[in-house]
Amino acid sequence: MTPSTEDRYRSLLRWYPKAWRAENEDVVVGTLLDVADSRGGDRPSARERGSVIAHGLGTRMDVRSALGAALAGLLLAAVAGGLAVWGTEPLTESGLSWLLPLLTVAAIPLLAAFGLIAIVRQRGLVSPPRAIIALGLAFVAFSLAFVAYIAWSLAFDFADAGEPTTGLAAVFVPIFTAAWLAGAAAVAALFGAILARAGMRPGVALLVAAACGVVTAPALGVSLVSPTVPTIAAAGVAIASLALLRPRRGAARARQATSPVPVRTLRLARGLAVISLAGSLLGIAYAVTGASWSPGAADGTEAMGHGITISVLSGIPLLAAFVVIASARRGNAPATWGPLALLAASLCAIAAAYVHAPSWNAMAPALAVSAALGGAAVAWWLAARLRGPLAARIVTAALLGLGYASFLGTILAPALAFFVPIAAFVSAIWVTRTAAPRLSAPGAAEGPIQA
Repeated sequence: MTPSTEDRYRSLLRWYPKAWRAENEDVVVGTLLDVADSRGGDRPSARERGSVIAHGLGTRMDVRSALGAALAGLLLAAVAGGLAVWGTEPLTESGLSWLLPLLTVAAIPLLAAFGLIAIVRQRGLVSPPRAIIALGLAFVAFSLAFVAYIAWSLAFDFADAGEPTTGLAAVFVPIFTAAWLAGAAAVAALFGAILARAGMRPGVALLVAAACGVVTAPALGVSLVSPTVPTIAAAGVAIASLALLRPRRGAARARQATSPVPVRTLRLARGLAVISLAGSLLGIAYAVTGASWSPGAADGTEAMGHGITISVLSGIPLLAAFVVIASARRGNAPATWGPLALLAASLCAIAAAYVHAPSWNAMAPALAVSAALGGAAVAWWLAARLRGPLAARIVTAALLGLGYASFLGTILAPALAFFVPIAAFVSAIWVTRTAAPRLSAPGAAEGPIQA
């Protein structure tokens, strides 16, 4: 049976999400039928089809789809991080060396871009068709960036072998330029619409946005080589999307349920921070000078490993300082001390790993344990503090923790040795300034102070 004109229009409107159709379909179909009658048509025109498809697909880009894309990006980021740390050699030997850049340069950034554009679209800053245009340009840009990366890798191999570049390697510059222009166009399409919506003249907004795109596109593309930037981008979109969903029940009450911190607790926390500062500085000093005087360090590399061990272990008193203050303010709940206890265990694993430095094979098991513990700490801490529905909070926190464990937890391990003294110094100063108005007051040892 031949479908009627109304059936054709209703079928076309299926490009819109179901909730939108339930609210608007009858009115829109009536309007479209009137237009069809006025032009003597019995089916949607090509222009109507294009408009409905663009608006329908753009309307489907909402906060929930942004969260889904960001969570998929975080899952891929965890895979990419694990491959970057543990799988580089197997990928090269199996001929799959292209897989890691496919994830970091194309797939994860595209999912993060989808989420960002969807958030901006639902907030009313860009129209649905403009969102689709920006997403399409982003797809082209990231795809070309991936091809440009492969071309650059091949060109590097040719140069390393002293051979002339041929094939894909020979067209690296044109591909890179095309990726640059597509990325700049994507930024201009999105940012220009936002500026125009903010009141800037459309022509001026487009010029300003295009200039921003020309500057930012190549820098962004180059930064995607490492899993760090794509992971951070996906994490930011996930957290923003979660915050825009319905707020967590009781969040306001939880923020109000804090207690003043007794001065004696602040004194204890300050003492722990000072111990952490002294120990970490000793570790750094040993790392730099231990090879010249310590019989336990045969050379500078071994001294560096031992110094990192000392400095990292010195972070445990600092974590204890955080525990006593947080417990005094919010009570002795598992969500208060649990993540910090896991972080302390993670620091112990890092310290155990660097006892065996510089042997990677000997260090790797302990570093893997440290990364897993750190990821669990991140997931636990975030699950208790993120906004949004419970299931979405748990999944988001778990994927964020997994992303940390797969890459950052291992890469950042040696940097923690130099971060501990900075954090300890800042904490000691903060506690001192917080407690100063009450430390000299009569009965200060018993009195509380609002931290």
